[in-house]
Amino acid sequence: MKLDLQLAKSQASQATRYASDLSNIQRDIGMYKNELQNYWKADEMVPINAAIDQIMNKTSSSSRDIASLDKDIRNAAEALYELDCAKEALDVAKRELNGAQGLYNFHADHVSDTLFKSAKKKYDAALNRYNIADARVKSMM
Repeated sequence: MKLDLQLAKSQASQATRYASDLSNIQRDIGMYKNELQNYWKADEMVPINAAIDQIMNKTSSSSRDIASLDKDIRNAAEALYELDCAKEALDVAKRELNGAQGLYNFHADHVSDTLFKSAKKKYDAALNRYNIADARVKSMM
């Protein structure tokens, strides 16, 4: 079964939306921190601010990590899709090659030189397509 490329891209976009949500949360936390600093003047604000800064740093880091997933998911999905297409082309070429091989063998034994040359030409073309498809699949692995 071939990979659903549109679904994979949609899921990658969802990762970007999650990263955006985290960025918005980080912004809101920063606003709450500023409000606390403006209205709450006490010694306990030092560890509270440190804790808020730590949360904001983790949120920022998570947001960047999730945002980078979008590109990674898209690249992986496109590579897998191309590999699926190449394997499919290889299967088609293999079937064509087998058919041409049978035609070639039949004509080599039973018919005229003209039909034999025609069958050989079809076989050679199918073999060439097969070799190209096979090389493409191997280069992707």
